[in-house]
Amino acid sequence: MESRIVKMFDFNLVFSTPFTYLEKLAIDYKLTEKESCLCQYLLELSLLDTKFSKMHSHILAAASMYLMSYLLKKQLKIDY
Repeated sequence: MESRIVKMFDFNLVFSTPFTYLEKLAIDYKLTEKESCLCQYLLELSLLDTKFSKMHSHILAAASMYLMSYLLKKQLKIDY
């Protein structure tokens, strides 16, 4: 049964998760460990509500970054 499903997807089972996007954002915004952990915690809280499962991964990651910056009263800036 499982082999039929895997063959149907041509063995392409890789997809992006909110944590993948959060890692990229944390590097771009140069977050501290405390800020990064808070973002991860907020993302884990979103797993408890089924409404969030319908949302795109990049939106959840950006929302956790925004909420972290709001809670810690931090201004987010990207250094290019």
